[in-house]
Amino acid sequence: CEMCPSPEDASTKFRTRALALRDQDGGSSDNDSEFKRIQESVRHCKLGEDVPTVAHVCKFTSTNRSSVTDADLSQLPLGSDPSSANMIMGIARVLCGTLRTE
Repeated sequence: CEMCPSPEDASTKFRTRALALRDQDGGSSDNDSEFKRIQESVRHCKLGEDVPTVAHVCKFTSTNRSSVTDADLSQLPLGSDPSSANMIMGIARVLCGTLRTE
């Protein structure tokens, strides 16, 4: 049985070009420093409040709102039937930072 590398090892050692983390337009030095910050954060799977959030949404799905148990999800208007309210959810892998529902 083979063992998969950690996401950090995969992005820094094995698949360094897989995320196409390279500057495309040769922008200004302000953009360049921010780009490098994002690039480093993704490559090392950094977490924290001061880290940019990057996520790869791989699929969207429609679901009934009554099936979702998220305390941070906004409430439906009074008198609404949650079983008839549909919503679209994205399935994502967070590459760095913290993804929130707000």
